[in-house]
Amino acid sequence: MRIACVGDFSPEFLCRVHDLARALPVAFAAAEDALRLPTESRPDLWLTDVLLPGVSGFEFARRMSARPSAPPVMVVTTLRAIWPLARSVRAGARGYLPLPVSTERLALGIERLLAGGAFRVAPEGAASDALLHGSPVLDLSPRRFEALHLLLQQEDAAGIARAMSISPRSAAGYRRALERELGIAEPGDWGRLRTLIGAGFYDRTGTQG
Repeated sequence: MRIACVGDFSPEFLCRVHDLARALPVAFAAAEDALRLPTESRPDLWLTDVLLPGVSGFEFARRMSARPSAPPVMVVTTLRAIWPLARSVRAGARGYLPLPVSTERLALGIERLLAGGAFRVAPEGAASDALLHGSPVLDLSPRRFEALHLLLQQEDAAGIARAMSISPRSAAGYRRALERELGIAEPGDWGRLRTLIGAGFYDRTGTQG
């Protein structure tokens, strides 16, 4: 069984995946690298986190799931909130597990997905779920959310264009649309979004403003 992981997973988690698959998992730090993997080298299952440098795990799941005969994608994340579960389902991921997760539950999820089914475990609610309730952030289309994810990493129009395979002009248009839809009027508004959505992730990637 070949399993590939996308994200900064702990050595302990990768060892557990190794024991279950009886093979060393292929690990990618960024979704872009995983998306470039040749078809003939593809694994039987993808495990991905959601907040990744560059392209998000949601966008990775969306692009991978759109490919013919693509391996199933399971989101495995430390984000302790409900909203990422809904977005991962929308992106086409067939599995969802909040960390930490027991070896038994991880094994069951892998088994279900490889058999063609789905396996999703809902996390406990978090403060961010309540704060985001009714927010236009939750209603953003996959592409608009991806642009937001990149903007919160302080990507400029050229960087967003590369990551989303669009023109810099379209990337600038995404920013204007998001500022309008989300009511972003000043740098502090970006900071609040970084804290609300990222749970510390965006603090490692810079300050948007």
